[in-house]
Parts: sequence; C-alpha cells; structure tokens
Amino acid sequence: MVGDTMINSEHSKKSTLPNIWTTSSTYKQSSPSTIALQDFATLEQARLFRSLKNDQFSGRLVLQDSKGVESNVYFYLGRIIYATGGVHSGRRWQRSILKHCPEIRACNEAMLAAAIAGNHPISWEYQLLGNWFNEQKISRTKMLQIIEAIVTELLFDLMQSSKVSYVLYPDKFPSASIVFLDSDRVVVQAWKLWQAWQQSKLADRSPNQAPVIKSASALRQRTSPQTYEVLTRYLDGNRSLRDIAAQRNQDVLQLTNSLILYVQLGLVHLVDIPDFPKCLNSLQKARSKTNSGKLIGCIDENIIACQRLENIIKPAGYKFIGSYDEIQAINLFLAQKPDLIFVDGDMTTTSGHKVYQQIRQISALRKVPLVLLSHNALMFNHLQAKVDGFSDFLPKPVKVQQVLAMINKHLEPSAVA
Repeated sequence: MVGDTMINSEHSKKSTLPNIWTTSSTYKQSSPSTIALQDFATLEQARLFRSLKNDQFSGRLVLQDSKGVESNVYFYLGRIIYATGGVHSGRRWQRSILKHCPEIRACNEAMLAAAIAGNHPISWEYQLLGNWFNEQKISRTKMLQIIEAIVTELLFDLMQSSKVSYVLYPDKFPSASIVFLDSDRVVVQAWKLWQAWQQSKLADRSPNQAPVIKSASALRQRTSPQTYEVLTRYLDGNRSLRDIAAQRNQDVLQLTNSLILYVQLGLVHLVDIPDFPKCLNSLQKARSKTNSGKLIGCIDENIIACQRLENIIKPAGYKFIGSYDEIQAINLFLAQKPDLIFVDGDMTTTSGHKVYQQIRQISALRKVPLVLLSHNALMFNHLQAKVDGFSDFLPKPVKVQQVLAMINKHLEPSAVA
C-alpha cells in the first residue's frame, strides 16, 4: 500500500540524524538544535521516525507547528511510549478513553487538578492511565489501543501544519514505560487518515474546531425537523467535530462531510474552542497571569537535570532558559536577565562558586537570587551555600514542590507564610 511504501522506502537508508543524537557522551557536550521540516506530511516525517527507531532513541521529541504549538512524543529505545501536547491534549485523551474503555468513569475535577499539578515527567494524562493500569482497571491491550489512538491523532494534527520544526532531548523513562508502539505503524495510520481528509477537500478545516449554528431559522428551513433537532443538540459550539463523532460513535470524516454543506452555506460556523478539562485551562491561565514575564535561568552540565528543571518550571507558567556550557550561560543571562538562576554545584569543568563570581560581576545580575544545586548534601547545605554567597540551596535530584517553593520564596515573598 502507499502508506507502507512511504515507510519501507526508508528502511534501507542509513540513519539521517546528526551524530550528536547517537551517543549520550557526544550529546552532553552539545546544545539541542532546532531542525525544520518543510512538509511534515511527506517522507521527511517517515525518515525522522525511522531514524529514531533505528538509533534506538530514548527521550523526548518536541515538535512545533507553524503556529508555535508544541507537541511531545516520548520514546524508549526507539519505540513510542506516549505523546501529548498540541491543541487538545485533554480532549484527545478523554475521547480515546471513551472509545476504548467506556467502563472507566470520568475523573472528577479535583482528581484531574491534582494530576495536573503533580507535574508527572511525561504528562498528567499518562499518570492517570498508569494509575488505572496499576489498579487493574485497564488492561495492557486497552492501554496500547488508547495510546495508539492518541499518538495517531496528534501526528494527524501536525500534518495539517505547513511547517514543523523539532528538537530532541535524550532521556530515559524505563520506570514509566507501560506499553510500546511501533512508530512505523502509527505514522502510516496518521498518513492514511490525512490523505483521506485531503481527498475530501477538508485540508483547510480542523477536526479540532467546533461547529456552531449561525442562523437557526435558515437552518430549520433547509432541514427536516428530525435533522434540525439532532443538529441543535450537538452543534452548540462547545464540542469539536472529533468530540461529536466520538459521542455518536461515528467516523469524524463522515461526520464532517455531512456538515460541510451547512458550513459552505454560512448556516454553521467552525470555531476554535479551549481544551478540556476546565481545571486545566483555569490552572494554566492562573499560572500565566501570575508568573508571566518571570524568567528562570539554569546552568547545569547534566542535560537531564536541566531538562528536569525545565519540565517543572515551564508548566508552572514561568519562562525558562538553560545551558550546559558556562560561557554560553553567562552570555544568555547577560542578554535576557533572568529573575532567578539555578547553578549546578557538581560541574566537572568549573565550580559553582566560580560561576557565582562571574554572575555577580555583572551589575544587572548582582541582586538576582542564585540557588545552588548539588547531589552532595553533606558538603553543601543552606548555611554553606549562603557562606559561599548563594541565596539558597536545593539537593539533587530536585523535586517538583521544592523547586516551585524555592521560586515562590525568592520571587513572591509575600506569598510565603
């Protein structure tokens, strides 16, 4: 088949990834670079995923579409373990559960909020799936079906973007890996769905948009009473085309084709809607409103430690800059002037104290709080860190609540009791 040909044509080619992604030692000396793909719905996508598979890549693939929306695909030894992000990560997750595990009752708002605030290293959705799997509420087969549907949908959405760029962050998630997907399979599935969508002349329409009735009276005149009743029940502007298709157990392409005439006549409009659940949106908005504009810096020669901080700090609504190189970090801090900086005390090429002295020599950064990070809690502690001039100390490996509490302590002192 065409989709299989797309994948198999790449099978005999050597890995096309830059050498920095093939060994952790080489990567550790390099900063991740952004690579652009001109058309994600072509062989470029197949080549990328095949390369990651052949290189047995473990870590996070961050994909950004032409609108700046980020998606994350997580790998372990070249196989996909989960994907999240994009336009509707929450709705996508909920639909997949509804389809493959309808017996799982929807979470209450408090449970969802707790999972979201927990900052799981992969995502809150994956955390809840893992919990249900451990509680034997979901079988491994069902987990595979749910995650495959999620990944396929995410890749489909990326195919609608004119350009996609990506960055690779090596890491390992052995304890978090429940099921593994073959990337060839999901790439082909997404590609076939996208081809069918294009052939129906819907390339400029997104299944994540919600249909809403623009003119009820005109719609009533053009439809039967039964059809009108169904349309008014579902086309409320709160459910996406995918949501409606899932609720009606209908193919989203078939549903969209049945509605497109009303859209073309101006009787129905397709509008963008926020993600689900509401607590996800309210939490993100609250964090963004509270923390927007505040920039957190990090210098840590251990890329995993720096990425861990980024995964904690950015979801909390802060901006983040980090580097694994002392000189590059100082230049970044001088140019962007972060509000707080985490400094690795375990660097082999220099010392935390030397970095402290270099930062303090910059007049614009003399009053910026500097927090020392170290695995050696016996050598460093809060008192010793302050003796060395640092504002505070955190032991490694860092914990979510400790990091956020430390930022809150130094940037929002009025919030500390």
